[in-house]
Amino acid sequence: MKISVSDLLRVIAMLSGIVLLFVGIDMIRDGLSAEGTIDIKSSLFSGSLKTGSSGLFVCFFGFMIVGLALLSTVARTEKSGEGPSASTMRVKFALTVFFGLLASAIGCALLATSVTGDLQGLFGLLALGFGVITLFWIMPLSDAIDSIKDQKKG
Repeated sequence: MKISVSDLLRVIAMLSGIVLLFVGIDMIRDGLSAEGTIDIKSSLFSGSLKTGSSGLFVCFFGFMIVGLALLSTVARTEKSGEGPSASTMRVKFALTVFFGLLASAIGCALLATSVTGDLQGLFGLLALGFGVITLFWIMPLSDAIDSIKDQKKG
C-alpha cells in the first residue's frame, strides 16, 4: 500500500477535526461562552450559525473538517460515471460506520457533560471508547479508498 501526500494530508485533516470535536465538547462542558455568528457559503451548502457557546463553534468546525476531508475523497472516486462497484460500496459502508461511530462518541460525551454521578463516568468511558474506535476506523476507511484508486489505475 503506497501512501501519497494527499492521503497523508487527508488523515491529518480527519485527526485534527476529531481533536477539534472533542476540544469543543470539553469547552461546552466547561461552560466557555462567546456570542457570534458564522456565515458559510460554499459549493456544497450555505447558511449561518448563531450561538452563544464557543464550544459549539469549535465542534461545528471540527465536524466540517472531517466531513469535507471524507467527502472530497468520495466525490473524486465517483467522477468516473461507472456504476457502483464493490470497492465503492465498501467506501460508502466505511463512511457510514465512521460517521456512526463519530456521532456515538459525540453523543456519549455530551451525555457525560449533562448527567451527574456514576452515569457521568459511564458515558465518559463510552465516549472515550467510541473515540478510540473511530480513530482506528480511519485505517480500514483509507484502505477502502486505496482499493478504488488501485482499481482506477488498473
